[in-house]
Amino acid sequence: YNLPEGVITDKEAVVGKYATADLKKGDYLFASKLTDTADSADEVFRTLDGTRQARSITIQSFAGGLSGKLKNGDIVSLIVYTNDEDEVIIPEALQYMRVITTTTANGFDKDELIPNEDGTYELPTTLSLLVTPMQSKLLAKYENAGKIHATLVYRGDADKAKEFLLKQDLILEELKIDEEESEKANEGEVDVNG
Repeated sequence: YNLPEGVITDKEAVVGKYATADLKKGDYLFASKLTDTADSADEVFRTLDGTRQARSITIQSFAGGLSGKLKNGDIVSLIVYTNDEDEVIIPEALQYMRVITTTTANGFDKDELIPNEDGTYELPTTLSLLVTPMQSKLLAKYENAGKIHATLVYRGDADKAKEFLLKQDLILEELKIDEEESEKANEGEVDVNG
């Protein structure tokens, strides 16, 4: 049929799968455009098991939320500007985070948006992320102490996205070990004045 190499021609290979990209009538289907898991916010919420949580942060400016371009499943880094310390940092614990969804002021998630009469879309005002309890605390602290901006690190293949999340898990484990060692050292200190 003169089809490009790798095009899926077997209907059974597509049934029950979810699209990872916007599909149009007449598009060719490749394995990279399909996944076995749904990526909607509701589907992610159903996977929460206590080790991960969903946490929303306020998108404080148009640029801070990547101009409304973030999508479910994106991997982002968070840049934090702290008012008190007048510094800009990417905290180690917030380097690679998965976007669950963005939500508008009227409560519509990115995957639920319908265009306005003029063809434009309402812009998101919050960014929901998949986080650990430690990351959730940091986000609460930074959101109240300054401004948070999201930068897109990766969009695409789910397996590649998992690689970034595994890197973040390793960083979090190291930070947890460092924190525990610091607490033990503080417990061992003796008050010479008292």
